[in-house]
Amino acid sequence: MKKFLKIIGIILGLIVIVYLSVVIGKNVVASKFKPNVTNTAADKTITTPAVNEVDNSITDKEDNIAKKVDDSKDFVYEKEVKEINETYDKENNYTFADEIRLPYINIDSDEVERINSKLQEKFNSAKNSMQKEEYGFNFNRMDYEEHIVADKYIGLSITEMLVHVPGGDFVEDFTLYNFDLQDGGKKLTKREVIEKFNLTPNELEDKVKDALKKNYDEYDTANEEFGSFDEYMSNSKYHFENLQVLITGEKTLDIYLEYPVGPEGVRMGILSVDV
Repeated sequence: MKKFLKIIGIILGLIVIVYLSVVIGKNVVASKFKPNVTNTAADKTITTPAVNEVDNSITDKEDNIAKKVDDSKDFVYEKEVKEINETYDKENNYTFADEIRLPYINIDSDEVERINSKLQEKFNSAKNSMQKEEYGFNFNRMDYEEHIVADKYIGLSITEMLVHVPGGDFVEDFTLYNFDLQDGGKKLTKREVIEKFNLTPNELEDKVKDALKKNYDEYDTANEEFGSFDEYMSNSKYHFENLQVLITGEKTLDIYLEYPVGPEGVRMGILSVDV
């Protein structure tokens, strides 16, 4: 009997040992895996903001590119035109034909919207400016020319003239706009334009003086009409504050300034300079 009880005791002891081993093993496994899960979560927390930062910078860059009001049209297009077709000498059947043209700057921004409104006002005034006289008529002409440069810039020149028919003089007025398509279509100042082309005001003046010298040399009767080159230059307003600048190419600027032009004397002209 004692021997039987001893065997029973041994069996119960073994059962207790096996049970404790299983319980302790589970706790050990749980304790081993729990820190790893925590570390994995911590790793994700650290890495996620870095990924988000990169995505945000790309999004910000894309968001800064100029958006169009109408995606189906160019950045500058003809919004409205008025045909001028007037007979001013019925006896000889002389007819004068011309156009008054209004551009639309197709950039979605408040600044450009204000510019478009001003251009619309100028156009409305021009198309209603026709005044007939006994021997002819006069009117305000409006036209434009745009330069889309490598999808980076827009250079837009607006020309206004007082036209007398027949013959007669006309008065020109130029308004220039430069827009940065990589910066939301921002309108650039003259100084911002030359900075885009890595120029200082003095460097631009030097380039304008070189262009004036070339123009003087190529004009056959320059000495007769303008005198010496020094006199020609003294009548040219080539200083930075007097210049108007238009982006026309990736390495080209058109400079609008007053200088001696042909028999008309000193008037607004355009010189192209390479930058």
